[in-house]
Amino acid sequence: MIDSKYRKRFQRFSVALFVVIWGCLILTLFLPTESVRPEARASQCRNNLKQLALALRNYHDKYGSFPPVYVANSEGRPMHSWRVLLLPFWGYSNWNAIYERYRFDEPWNGPNNSLLHREMIEAYSCSSDDGAYQSRSTSYLAISGPSTIWRHDAPVRLEDITDQQATTLCLVEVTNSGIHWMEPRDLTLDSLRVAGAKWPPIGTRAEHHSRWLFGKSSFYEFAVTLDAKPFSIKRSATAIEFLPLCTISGGDDPSEFFRKYTNIIK
Repeated sequence: MIDSKYRKRFQRFSVALFVVIWGCLILTLFLPTESVRPEARASQCRNNLKQLALALRNYHDKYGSFPPVYVANSEGRPMHSWRVLLLPFWGYSNWNAIYERYRFDEPWNGPNNSLLHREMIEAYSCSSDDGAYQSRSTSYLAISGPSTIWRHDAPVRLEDITDQQATTLCLVEVTNSGIHWMEPRDLTLDSLRVAGAKWPPIGTRAEHHSRWLFGKSSFYEFAVTLDAKPFSIKRSATAIEFLPLCTISGGDDPSEFFRKYTNIIK
């Protein structure tokens, strides 16, 4: 009688354990992949920014200046992005092949170049950015305008930079930018001024806020300085407060911003 009672308890326990195990396995199928290894994915995104900054330096070493934020047509309309110009400086043959197929005699969305829109350069997208690989959006944007390294009137050389490279912005991560990596569109100083207290001035963080319990950070995005040092930006920072980091010769002191909102990644 006693054996029968314990046998029934054991059977119920076994069934319950079976249900819990299978429930956990099924749940993991529906969790975002980045929730499994959030820090590893964040590290990958930071490394993307560092490699982007180094690729820009390689471009400078060859041409004596950084690339323009875009190449314009005769009417001044943007045709080609700096991200396309940077393809040969990664050292990957498949990315070189995309560059060789790209035509500079038509816009980025012209008949031939549109055939390349399905291609994705992994280094231009943070793997934690929801749907980035599916949409071919870029996660990394330049901030262009007067007194930035992305000036519109002329390419910038290292000797043009009088502010400290360690506190001067190179590129910034923007979640769900909606900008195709080939598209000649980024942020501008004016867009930051208009955005005011909102950061970033484009994109959405809805997915980050709804999923932070599953391991995706809802408090930081990343950027990289001219000396290829990635740093985190607290999302409590404002676009206006971000402006001093963007200039190369303004003499602005960004130390207060770094003290309050950032953390240099070693």
